[in-house]
Amino acid sequence: MAGLFTNRNPRYWLFVLGGLMIVSSLIVPLPERWGLNLFSYELLDVLVILVFSMALPSIVLSSATITLQRTAYNLDITPWQLYFYSNIGSISAVLLYPLVIENAFTITTYMILWKIMLFSLGLMIIVVAFFINDNNEVKIPIDRENNLVSKFTIFKWIILSCIPSAMLAITSVILTQDIAPVPFLWALPLATFLIAFALPFAPKPILAKWPTILISTIFVSVLLLSSIKLVDLNGTRLAVIHIALLFTATWICVTQLIINKPSANRLQYFYICIAIGGLIGTTLVSIVAPLTFTTYSERIIILIVIYVIPYFIYFNEQSKRIKYAKYLLVHTIIFLTFFAVSTYTNKSDPDDNLSYTIESIHNSRSMYGVISVYQKIDSNGSGERMLIHGNTRHGSQLITEKKLDNTVPTAYYGYNSPLKFFFDKINRETKESQVAIIGLGAGVMNYYSTANIKTTYFEIDGNMVDVALEYFTFLELNDDNYKIEIGDGRRLITEKPNDTYAMVIVDAFSSDSIPTHLITTEAINIYFEKLKDDGILLIHVSNRYVDIEVIADVVLRNNGYYSYIYEAEKSDEALPSIWVIGSKTEIEELDHLPQVEILTDTSLFNKTWTDHFTPLLPFLKTNW
Repeated sequence: MAGLFTNRNPRYWLFVLGGLMIVSSLIVPLPERWGLNLFSYELLDVLVILVFSMALPSIVLSSATITLQRTAYNLDITPWQLYFYSNIGSISAVLLYPLVIENAFTITTYMILWKIMLFSLGLMIIVVAFFINDNNEVKIPIDRENNLVSKFTIFKWIILSCIPSAMLAITSVILTQDIAPVPFLWALPLATFLIAFALPFAPKPILAKWPTILISTIFVSVLLLSSIKLVDLNGTRLAVIHIALLFTATWICVTQLIINKPSANRLQYFYICIAIGGLIGTTLVSIVAPLTFTTYSERIIILIVIYVIPYFIYFNEQSKRIKYAKYLLVHTIIFLTFFAVSTYTNKSDPDDNLSYTIESIHNSRSMYGVISVYQKIDSNGSGERMLIHGNTRHGSQLITEKKLDNTVPTAYYGYNSPLKFFFDKINRETKESQVAIIGLGAGVMNYYSTANIKTTYFEIDGNMVDVALEYFTFLELNDDNYKIEIGDGRRLITEKPNDTYAMVIVDAFSSDSIPTHLITTEAINIYFEKLKDDGILLIHVSNRYVDIEVIADVVLRNNGYYSYIYEAEKSDEALPSIWVIGSKTEIEELDHLPQVEILTDTSLFNKTWTDHFTPLLPFLKTNW
């Protein structure tokens, strides 16, 4: 980066950059090699791991574009065009990863490819350095009139870079929490962001106009109304609108960046401000917000910022304030129109004889997401208390005569699920057994606990444990026969003795997604090591977007286990759910149950998930 602050010896800085790339491709230190115990999955630990393992190559790669543009500048091509071509290359790579690389190579293989490509890039930069004249950068024309950059301009560059980066981080979290934490869904918002960022830097700039700003206002209005429950959006529609808003908001902000770009001899300050703004936006959403808010408040804040940004862009230009105040008025009229229509269409049904009161009684947040508890009670004192993680229900308890009722299993764990069948089976066949459950939720599964069953819950989020104990009463049942261990379920169960459990239940979710490392081949084999020979593996796989049941079924059958898919229909007290049942031996009692499906197709066996290979495309549902 130091080469950006001097016009001397550009060849020297290219040699340094190329050399650092080669070094970083050969040495990527891993914390476990140094004996560092950094796997408690806390925020600071994750940051330390990323710094130790990725800091050097990330810094070197981020410096490459700016350094090369600085040294390769000439009067025939501007640095803005080079920035456009650089972003197009980034978009191609981002799309190539989930569409090709993720589905064709294991992590080990493409890490090797990544090292080879980084090494090759370093060599090419060194070769280029031999053909660069030491005085190359004097070709950059010095614009004396624009030589100085005002503090307000720097502030504007940072803010206009901060907003898209914050929106990118928010959209990425929404997709990965509500669908699945896999690279395919990280790439989608990132590609959208890069496309919008590239357009204003094109050789013939494609700038956002006021129709784009008004369209962006519509997206903002819909999302604001959704946040106050006046517009009902399912996860797919919400994700699509967030991606669309990410595109329009980024395009608008970058349009203003390019309009306010400096002269080429101030290129380094411009790019550094963009980088600082991006860092601030990502840090605010990824680190500050989880430590500050108990809900996803940053999602509302960013919407309000996007809503008013067209006015504040020109706040220091008095001649344009009135003009943009008029646009702000138009935006407000659009929002109020949506608000009025939404309020009218969401009026309660006049034929409903019972009035319901919906109350929010708890919100808390950690790096694993937001936990909310709501309760809905009618005029007779009956209702339900619900545990929500992200946008998905993770447990509930009935309320009878204004008291919590733990005599009926609810949510996905009712009598319609396979839980009753297998807990009854264990009680009939053994005098004393142990059961391991990964994922606590509201503790509804403790309803099935009996005196001869010792249950161990593995829960990664300490907040979830506090909520289950304080706001639900299922854990009061047979409370001498269970214990809770806090930490990653897979790591904790690995430490347990083999041939211990009569049943292992995997019920861990982050919003609507299942952590991928809990359903890979390696994870499944660990569970079966801990199970007795006649033990049962139950995996809760309900998901709106991905055929998790097919993923788990393929892993089980491809590794020689028996696999059954159990589809529980909705009942009066419970929600519909899908479970995958695995065993070392055939379970004859399941053969005649109408809820059970046994798959025989082996065409996806080559797509079996492992810790190093998790292709998502073959398993995406098509009925979103």
